[in-house]
Amino acid sequence: MIHEDFEKDSGFEHQPVLDVADVTKLEQAIAAGGTSLAELMERAGNAIADEVQAQLAGPAPVVVLCGSGNNGGDGWVCARALAQAGWPVTLVAPRPAEALTAEPAHSAALKALAAAQTNQLPLTLLVAPNAEQLKLEINEAHCIVDAILGTGFSGTEVREPYATWISLANQRRESASDCEQAEGDVATRIVAADVPSGMSAQTGLAAQPCIHADATVTMIVYKPGLVKPEAARWTGSMKLAPLVNSIGRYSDALKH
Repeated sequence: MIHEDFEKDSGFEHQPVLDVADVTKLEQAIAAGGTSLAELMERAGNAIADEVQAQLAGPAPVVVLCGSGNNGGDGWVCARALAQAGWPVTLVAPRPAEALTAEPAHSAALKALAAAQTNQLPLTLLVAPNAEQLKLEINEAHCIVDAILGTGFSGTEVREPYATWISLANQRRESASDCEQAEGDVATRIVAADVPSGMSAQTGLAAQPCIHADATVTMIVYKPGLVKPEAARWTGSMKLAPLVNSIGRYSDALKH
């Protein structure tokens, strides 16, 4: 369903806003039309990497927080792209790449690891860290990529370990911002992939905890929750990564 009321009221007048369920249909139609889900993930991850580079003046330490689903797959692609560009990246995952079951995230993770090993990229993998280990990594980051939970998330509470990951990311962002004001230090930015983890892309409701992003790069089209006025405190600036030239040719998929 296209939400024209959201388009008119939220400053997204010239962009379609689709329900999450319809976005899934649209992705399947795009894949059936010849652009695979793996290729869409590749484009999504690169769009996130582009936004990270736009947020910072030059190569600096980045922590990419990846969930076990396909939102995490976007993070693996992003981490690989940044490392290939010379950015030092620590990728945090709940389980090893070979243990991921979601596709194309599993393949994207294996591709990233192979590229890092073959080309000696500055990409470090941190699997299932405890809170202290993760805090040490996050406190060195100039940017944190949130690729934990995607558009399928709903609920009032985020489960562990992701609740701790989100809380530590938010704490780093807030403390670094305070240091910047007090000492001229560099603030840590958070870039969210598709939707801030902990926020419903459909309703805009935020669970506890929820990522406070400085920028959110959402894929293909905007979703209803992202364009509600109250969502701005979580999304930061909204960027659209279309991933395909036009969605018009796939509109029939939304009629079924």
